[in-house]
Amino acid sequence: MSLLKIFALISSAGLFSSAIGIPLPRATAKGTHIDQMSHFMVLFLAYASCGMVIASSLCHALLLVDAPRLWSYLDPSFFCPSPTLRLYSLVPISPKFVLGTVLVMFGAAFRLWSHRTFSGALRGDVLPAGEEAWITTGSSAHVRHPSYLGLVLTLIGAHAIHFGAGGYVTECGVEIVPAIRGLAWAWRVGILVCLAYLFRRCDVEDARMESLFGNEWRRYRRDV
Repeated sequence: MSLLKIFALISSAGLFSSAIGIPLPRATAKGTHIDQMSHFMVLFLAYASCGMVIASSLCHALLLVDAPRLWSYLDPSFFCPSPTLRLYSLVPISPKFVLGTVLVMFGAAFRLWSHRTFSGALRGDVLPAGEEAWITTGSSAHVRHPSYLGLVLTLIGAHAIHFGAGGYVTECGVEIVPAIRGLAWAWRVGILVCLAYLFRRCDVEDARMESLFGNEWRRYRRDV
């Protein structure tokens, strides 16, 4: 059981890291990009959350290792600074953990699929001018914004894994340790900011596509 959970934690952290790599924006002459400051803020939050997911996953996985000799050299309190009375809940694979892992897996897969679909057309711009940017094959044949859907699923899945009952951040009291409290709360609040930003990008991109392609886009939006 512990080995399976260790594998799931490390795998989900790797998938999260792969999915969270949003391309850097390119400057556009027409200024079609959403507020650049907001974009860079979200990029910062995304990359910061990536580091925290990796750190939390590794600490959680290490706490599951049953190796007395290892712990004779390491101080468990360094990896779990303020454990709750439910610390044992870090061990079992709960339904919430399974759900979070599945969301990260599907979200990362969808995100990477969308990168493959868009290939060179997928950039940090809201929309590069030109008809070649409208791609309706691959992942875009099923969802209008597959890359953003993948990110949303990945962010929600990581939150389910690491927060709440059985989650490392909650069970090890990361949010109440003064030295790292800010990072944990930035992660929690940052997810909400990122989600709001992604939904905003969807609206802006839809409006831009409608202005470029008119009825063709409206038919596509109705069907997909």
